[in-house]
Amino acid sequence: MTNRRQNRPSDESAGFGDDRQAPHDPACDDLSPAGRLHRRRRQENARRIAASAQHTRRAISGLRDLIPNRWQISAGQHVDGAPHTIDITPPSDRVDVMAYLCTPNGETGWRVRVYNRTRKVDYPLYSHGGARAAEYDTARDALAAAINALRIDLGDSGPR
Repeated sequence: MTNRRQNRPSDESAGFGDDRQAPHDPACDDLSPAGRLHRRRRQENARRIAASAQHTRRAISGLRDLIPNRWQISAGQHVDGAPHTIDITPPSDRVDVMAYLCTPNGETGWRVRVYNRTRKVDYPLYSHGGARAAEYDTARDALAAAINALRIDLGDSGPR
């Protein structure tokens, strides 16, 4: 749909990437097209955050028994309005490092980021042969990769 006066996509199709229209929201009737689009994006973001919280709650209980001795696992939301994550923290007697498992969002699988606070470096785990963040089918697979990455940062050659 195009707004003929400005020759730009109207708010009915903008931001959806295809020809489908967003459901009608009567609360948006008094808003400008930009206001309606902003409200729809905010609602979609709230749905994604709620879905990440559900993924986190469902997955964390099945991962607790896989955590090495003295390591911690917790659910977290690092910034208000950001997706929820599962945080893995080894004992920090040598290196202050943690990993967080990012939940699937419908477009990606589970992903892992490592944050080494001692070196002030934050990076995702990458897949073999490319500059693409690795994706894992299950939270267990992501956890195994996170534990291995943390052990490398710790310089630990413990059991893998």
